[in-house]
Amino acid sequence: MRARGETAELAEMPGFPGKKTRAPTPWGKNETLLDISSCHPTFAAAFPQIYCSNLQQDRGAFVMQPVVVESEAELRALIRDRIAEFGTTYGAVEAYAGLPESYVAKLMAPSRIRRFGNRSLPLLLQALALGIARVEFVEDRTRTAKVRKRLVPRRRRLVRPVPLHQGIAAECSQGNLFGSNTEEPSWPRPTSD
Repeated sequence: MRARGETAELAEMPGFPGKKTRAPTPWGKNETLLDISSCHPTFAAAFPQIYCSNLQQDRGAFVMQPVVVESEAELRALIRDRIAEFGTTYGAVEAYAGLPESYVAKLMAPSRIRRFGNRSLPLLLQALALGIARVEFVEDRTRTAKVRKRLVPRRRRLVRPVPLHQGIAAECSQGNLFGSNTEEPSWPRPTSD
């Protein structure tokens, strides 16, 4: 997960020795590195020595700035941080979102037990006051080359011209233009014998 804009130097993630991640740059023009104590504690613990401009203080409360999520693992980390920011539990989020018991724990598990689906993701995001503002699709060029080799191109169908007499509207009668034929049924009436 990184903020919009360019990325800064690589920083080591806590809890994952040797794992490097790109630190987000600030949204505004102020590119000074802020003291970690001025950031929200959740993000300060997760990303030490980075730009702390994802959260801005508004009337004493921290307001989250837009974040770019590039993988499912980053989405899980964002949701974990948001739950920790609210200071609540997975069970409380499940109850508020209307999800079954232990569902959020299964979604957040390090080894995948459950995946985000078209029902669980919107409910979870609404419960955490998050929303998806934009989805961007990009082409993976290495996969594209492999896929093009495997997919068979479509054979084009022979395009037959439409005969002219089929394209002309059917003749209409010039009888009573305002008359209605709703009184006349389109099916034959049974005759009494």
